Amino acid sequence: MRPSSSDSPSRMSPTSHLLLPFSATDASRCRCSCRIGSPAAAALLTKLAGIYSPELVVGTTAACCSDHQSSNAFGFPSTQMFERNGGIIDPMYHNTGDVSRRAGYDLDQVKSISKVTLAGLLEVAEYVQ
Repeated sequence: MRPSSSDSPSRMSPTSHLLLPFSATDASRCRCSCRIGSPAAAALLTKLAGIYSPELVVGTTAACCSDHQSSNAFGFPSTQMFERNGGIIDPMYHNTGDVSRRAGYDLDQVKSISKVTLAGLLEVAEYVQ
């Protein structure tokens, strides 16, 4: 069944793309895609970041063409959470050295963005404790 074309995040496909490590000047941040995706989904995750990961500096990025693009193409409100607001600085990105047990890999950043993504999924699923 294809979802409605409305921008309501009642069904949503949030994805997180962790391009680690960071440069020494990077703050803990997260950026939602503003080129492809749903403004409502980005707004929801931005709100949830303020609640569950207030250490994140949240904004938007013009980065595109990642995992959320297919969900968006099929009518699911979607957004991608990127942790950088710029180009990929990781020379190991998407190759055999792309592992978490190396210098510069910030597991606190992974935890912060993961909390926001999980909170978004629970919110859309209307999970009540």
